[in-house]
Amino acid sequence: MKADLLIKQISVLENGSERKKCPGLLMAKWLPSGDTILLNQAGRKLELRDNTPIDFTSYQEQLELRAEVTGKSWIEIQIISMTNFGLLGKLMVELLKLGKDKWPLPIGASLLDNISEDIKKGAPQVIAQGKSEVLSHNNIFKSLRIDLVAPEDVLGDLSGPIDPITGMPIEGQAERSILLPKDSPNGFVLIDIADSNI
Repeated sequence: MKADLLIKQISVLENGSERKKCPGLLMAKWLPSGDTILLNQAGRKLELRDNTPIDFTSYQEQLELRAEVTGKSWIEIQIISMTNFGLLGKLMVELLKLGKDKWPLPIGASLLDNISEDIKKGAPQVIAQGKSEVLSHNNIFKSLRIDLVAPEDVLGDLSGPIDPITGMPIEGQAERSILLPKDSPNGFVLIDIADSNI
């Protein structure tokens, strides 16, 4: 049975920045891979604001994650916060490549362990994650709310000396304040699962 995962709304309580908005990336995956055949990788660039819902109303805006579902499955969501959109684009490419070969990776910040050092300087962090209930392939078409939690402490912006050319932190220890403690609720994602044959 072919199903589409369509993102309807995203909201995080804490975006991982002391600024009003920052770039982010939503990653979604059907699991387990034995019961689903993924036809599209899923990543969506976002502009994250604290406690401000992002609505996706048109089919073009919604994240289409098409899968061939043959048994019981569930959906896992991670939201990553970054310092700027340039680095976010590079991160998205790297994570989608990782997803093809190595997913499921352990949920949490370890998703970022295998990315390049230049992107790590942009302080990416998984700020929210969650998973759906277990779905049966014969009762899969529904709307779901996936509550998200912070897998690690959500940290604020890097403070310390900044390179004036690159805008990146200079090598060395940079201070980051804790904006939200580990395991705290950090928003939700609303999704629709639709029949892709319609």
